[in-house]
Amino acid sequence: MRARTGYVAILVLLLWAPSANADLSKGQWLLGATGGLLIPVADFKDVGGTGFGLSADADYVLGPSGSIGANVAYNRNGFSNDLKTAIQLATGLPIDGHYTVMHYGAHGRFFLAPESKTKPFIAVGGGLYNFKATATLYGASGSNSETKGGINGGLGLLFDAGRNAHAGIQGTFHNIIVDGPDVQYINAAAVLLFDVGRK
Repeated sequence: MRARTGYVAILVLLLWAPSANADLSKGQWLLGATGGLLIPVADFKDVGGTGFGLSADADYVLGPSGSIGANVAYNRNGFSNDLKTAIQLATGLPIDGHYTVMHYGAHGRFFLAPESKTKPFIAVGGGLYNFKATATLYGASGSNSETKGGINGGLGLLFDAGRNAHAGIQGTFHNIIVDGPDVQYINAAAVLLFDVGRK
């Protein structure tokens, strides 16, 4: 219990220490990663369960109020129980499986309180999504994939974590434009970014 309290105290000090203000300035880079949940919505939630998502991000700061950048993300979630039950009832076979989504995108972040240590932001973006479905039966597997364009947008909150880092959270809604109903999901993730080339 004491160890947990100590970790919490260290985190609070990192986020709120008066001398640790990681201001954003034009020309610097923000390099880092996000990680968290993939939550399918709309038609996708009928065939897919909750999974996870990881992303590597690189942002170029245009000024204290915003940045543009690129990201590569990997997402994975399993078939929903309803889908597996429906397949078994229809075929008599215990088929399992999962989905993966590779996202190669560009994005912009718009900071609503750039001078504050707590920086809420709006994020918008788009790019290519490779959506792959893999089914397994008795150790054998087969898959089908396609690459389509899509858009995304969301909200986030960054805290200064020392002089050269930012930690926070971000929720992003993704819409992949495919033949038939669009594939839609939400990434709910923790964010960690480091300042590079700060002026």
